[in-house]
Amino acid sequence: MAITLPPWHRLSNKIVGLLLGFLILALGAIGITLLLSWQLEGSGAAINEAGSLRMHGYRLEAFLSRSAGSPGQQATKSAIEQEILAIDKTFVLLQRGDPQRPLILPATQTIQTTFQQVSGNWRLKLRPLAKALQQQGGSADEQTWQRYQHQVDDFVAEVNRFVHLIEIDSEQRTFWLRSSQLALVAMALIGTTTLIYLMFMLIIEPITLLEKGMRRMAEKDFEVRLAVESDDEFGQLTRGFNQMADRLEALYGNLEERVREKTGALENQNRELALLYDSAAFLQRPQQVEATCAGFLQRIMEYFQADGGSVRILDGKRG
Repeated sequence: MAITLPPWHRLSNKIVGLLLGFLILALGAIGITLLLSWQLEGSGAAINEAGSLRMHGYRLEAFLSRSAGSPGQQATKSAIEQEILAIDKTFVLLQRGDPQRPLILPATQTIQTTFQQVSGNWRLKLRPLAKALQQQGGSADEQTWQRYQHQVDDFVAEVNRFVHLIEIDSEQRTFWLRSSQLALVAMALIGTTTLIYLMFMLIIEPITLLEKGMRRMAEKDFEVRLAVESDDEFGQLTRGFNQMADRLEALYGNLEERVREKTGALENQNRELALLYDSAAFLQRPQQVEATCAGFLQRIMEYFQADGGSVRILDGKRG
């Protein structure tokens, strides 16, 4: 009678579960690698955008200086507005990010705090001062200019520190990216070795044992039995093999006994027939009654292996 195996004992479920487990691990490692590479690409774009703040800061200072020397030039005023707008857009872009580029500002506390400081310095100090110098034009006093130049230097220094923090974070993510790639290689090697080992344990070794058992049984070694080492389909096959060996051994043993019985019966029948033929041929010979009786008695005693015997002749007429 077939035995229904529990789902967790089935060989197919074991193999599928094993492969799915390695697939999940591999996908997890690949996902981490892709995430780190995406973050590194976004951090690189953030470094470029943050670095452009220094250029825009110095360009704004140059245009404001040119506007103070030539207050009537409309092109200079337009350039000042463009630089202020460019710096504003850069801060908005760094804050919001751009998944399509991608551009991502690292979410560490230090970088976010520094970004708020740099953007706050621009929004509360440098931008209002630049607007004031733009409106004053050539009438701005020396003290205001010195204060603005000092603010620009502080702003650029904060931007440098901000960019340096992003670079440090990128270096750390690069290290983790390389580590995850090495871990992925190690996982591939370990996973392949483990799969080969488990395939040998779950499939190759049971098949080899069954093949050896069948070879011994083909050589009429019906006493062979296999150890049941698992509860899966191969375990069922092993139990079935042992049951088949039990039945074949019983049938083969009974067959030998029956052959011996039949052989003994045939030998007895042959001896009886030989005795009958010999006795019949002997009795048909023309000879004296005493010789006939002695010869017949001798044959009967040899057949029954008797030590002695006698022959009595009865006359039906005389009684």
